[in-house]
Amino acid sequence: MNTAQLSLRQTPSLDVPLRFFLTAPLFAILAMLLWLFKGDSLLANRWSPDVLAFTHLFTLGFMLQIMSGALLQLLPVLFGIIFIKAKLWSTLIHSCLTIGTLLLTGGWIFDIKIFLQISYLFLLLGSIILISILGVGLFKSPNKSPILISTRLAFIALIITLGLGFILLALFAFDIQIYNPLFLTKLHLTWGLIGWTLLLVVGISYQVVPMFQITPIYPNYFSRSFAPFVFGILICWTIGIPLEVILVFLAISFAIITLKLQHKRLRKLPDITLNFWRFGMFFLIISAVFYLTGYFWDFPQRDILQGILFIGGFVLPVIQGMLYKIIPFLIWLHLTNAQLDFTKKIKIPNVKQIITEKWQRWHFWFFLISFIITLLSIIFPLYFSQLAAFLGLISFSLLEYNLIKATQKYLTVRRQINEMQLFNI
Repeated sequence: MNTAQLSLRQTPSLDVPLRFFLTAPLFAILAMLLWLFKGDSLLANRWSPDVLAFTHLFTLGFMLQIMSGALLQLLPVLFGIIFIKAKLWSTLIHSCLTIGTLLLTGGWIFDIKIFLQISYLFLLLGSIILISILGVGLFKSPNKSPILISTRLAFIALIITLGLGFILLALFAFDIQIYNPLFLTKLHLTWGLIGWTLLLVVGISYQVVPMFQITPIYPNYFSRSFAPFVFGILICWTIGIPLEVILVFLAISFAIITLKLQHKRLRKLPDITLNFWRFGMFFLIISAVFYLTGYFWDFPQRDILQGILFIGGFVLPVIQGMLYKIIPFLIWLHLTNAQLDFTKKIKIPNVKQIITEKWQRWHFWFFLISFIITLLSIIFPLYFSQLAAFLGLISFSLLEYNLIKATQKYLTVRRQINEMQLFNI
């Protein structure tokens, strides 16, 4: 693990990112419970309020929570960006996003408009704070690395995604008529999944893949050109210039290059997190190829299947693989820093002991099986829908369990260090 270029002393307090990481799986668990309760009727219509709630439990509740926590953690470490009063702002952002997402999805599920209206205010406030904090840090830094370029463009895409989301939410919450809501929804989805999610995953990959998986770095020609090309194509597509086929091949190129780098990794020891990543890269390719088949093959559930292939097959495994690397490393780093001044050392668990490979393996296999059953549930909803929801519930519960156990280990060792500090005084 090469950490020589990281500003480890700039790392914020552990509770800044951890509050987001611990909350995110709970929203995925809620999504699985909703699916379990609704059964095969849930995914029958992509425009139903239940599907909107299910989708946003993942995109707002799971993905945005983790990505917000990751950025608040990684930007200080990667670029020396200091967030003033990080604890305060992270608490406000986390609270607003959590309450807003619960009210939003509850408003759709139970058809309570006042929930949607209040959620609008919480989500708007949380988004404004998040954008303000990240924006100042991202554009104040003089760094011109590919990681920062990709993250800046992903951040702009996030602003576009949230802006479109609030316009569309006004239709549900306040009955405000908007122009061509179906087109705006397509823009919202595309900028959110490709502009925000894909570009951010790619940007973070430039750091975490070589660092944690001990691979060569991404080729310079690729890392410097990928994000600007993708962003430019998204702008062209938005104004009506159809270049999405190029976008598809760019996504495939990222997956292939990542798989090649992982094949060349210096440490050949088994690594379950690598399975999550390889799974994600494989299904990014599958998702891209499936998109191309839309030019000659259409069926009613196509859009839902496309979303499952991209979010469930690519985004979720990559995010979970990142968590299993980032969280143990952060816990080890904070515990190590906490006892630097002591002559007598407390034994600190290494990163592999913080979340053991056994529990990571259990999670991976449940995730893999639940994803396969989810795909079958699209074709045979009556037979596989409930099973897919149940297995998904176990999978995300295992993720939450692993993160809680890691947090408990941190608190136990930190308590020992604090007691030693008190004794020394």
